[in-house]
Amino acid sequence: MKTTKTLIILVLCLIIAFSMTGCATTTNTSHANEQKQNSNQINDQYETVGEIIVLEEDTVHVLTGDVAEIFKVDQEKVKDFYLGETVGVKKISDNQFELEKYKINNFDVKHTNMGHMILTVSGKIKEMKDDKFIMSTKDEDMEFETPDEFSLEKGTEITVDYLKFQPESQEKILIDVYDETSKINLTVTHIRRAENGIMVLDTEDEKGLKYEVYVLGRSVLNFNHSDLKEHDEITVYPEVIREIYPTQIDAKMIKK
Repeated sequence: MKTTKTLIILVLCLIIAFSMTGCATTTNTSHANEQKQNSNQINDQYETVGEIIVLEEDTVHVLTGDVAEIFKVDQEKVKDFYLGETVGVKKISDNQFELEKYKINNFDVKHTNMGHMILTVSGKIKEMKDDKFIMSTKDEDMEFETPDEFSLEKGTEITVDYLKFQPESQEKILIDVYDETSKINLTVTHIRRAENGIMVLDTEDEKGLKYEVYVLGRSVLNFNHSDLKEHDEITVYPEVIREIYPTQIDAKMIKK
């Protein structure tokens, strides 16, 4: 069973192809319906459209589908861009490029970078087994392979992202689990950029407690980076919480 689980994880990582950087993705996740529109724009306006996965001293790595390309970009011109952000890459000379912010219009339907549709379902933990868990949804019970270091109590409300390659198949590949009891509602007070290109949000809750939220390249978002503004209200699903003050959160998912 461990061998089967390992193979499934390896296949999933190839399919997602950095849609969640560090496995980016969602993920960051990309949107296949947007990719069809992108193809014409790539020919007419951009060299490529994709997600920033690496920011180095004078180069930017951009992931389009399953292809990661490296472009030479003036560092002064990338200070307003973030890891995980979707950009258009324009050629300005033989070996020099610049980035433009590219807005995704529809976040209702999510896809992997390879164009596979990501399905989402909400429910409660019904049973935990050694290598699987069962969740109850409003329509049916669903069984998934248990992720590493995964432990939730029976009755915990969760949301699950998963893949299903054949509609009639019972096989489902788990992408991620979001614990609904862990989410935190926050207000953005300031937006800044870390030296490594990560977006950092200074936020506070309704009681005035302060949090630093790190939007990682693999954080799943339902908005464009450039659309987030000060005073926006967001819901953060933590991946890691560091108990210092202000509390630091690595975001697994953020909803606006």
